[in-house]
Amino acid sequence: MQPFRRITGPSAQQRVRATQRAALNSAMDRGTLTSAAAAHVELPADKRQKARVWTDTDTDARIAEWLRPG
Repeated sequence: MQPFRRITGPSAQQRVRATQRAALNSAMDRGTLTSAAAAHVELPADKRQKARVWTDTDTDARIAEWLRPG
């Protein structure tokens, strides 16, 4: 059986990279590491989605869906 692998999008990749950099920078401050390899990683930029304006009909339909049992 193959291991489960989930494809991450650009936003998730940026957050993973930021977390790794923070950990590596902390280790560098403590003297555990001499250089952070994650500093040299380049990832594709992510386009932020446009905000969606809710209209009264959208709001009514969403509320009806939320209140529907099941």
